[in-house]
Amino acid sequence: MAELIQYANGVPGIRFSIDKPVMRIGRSAMHNDICVVDAYVSKEHALIEAKQSKGLSGACEYFIHDLGSTNKTYVNKEKISCLRLKNNDMVYLGHNMFRFVCSENEFMTFPEAEVEHVVSSHTMEIMSDESSQLHSGFSRRLRILGAE
Repeated sequence: MAELIQYANGVPGIRFSIDKPVMRIGRSAMHNDICVVDAYVSKEHALIEAKQSKGLSGACEYFIHDLGSTNKTYVNKEKISCLRLKNNDMVYLGHNMFRFVCSENEFMTFPEAEVEHVVSSHTMEIMSDESSQLHSGFSRRLRILGAE
């Protein structure tokens, strides 16, 4: 499973599993899956989206989108608006540094009737055409290395 590993002073610390098709990142615990407490991170800063690859069934590619944040999103020290992430890419949000880690052929189960995710700070995810249920973001509990 793909992960974002947060670094502090060059040392890996908190690991966030990318375990659903859209993971929102920002300062607000209410609207994001990954909450980053930093005044330089916008309330709804960025998102990581897993998209099904065209080749292998279940294989996926990961993309990071800046959500119009004040201080922008950087990957490998380059400002981005949308970029396909590769293994060991360094992601910078405010004063925070993360390493994106995934295997070459990463797999994820996608909902059968997946609806296009609208990238906006004021939207919620629609999981399928049939259910038409709206799911708001939730605060992800942090898992610190060595503390289980």
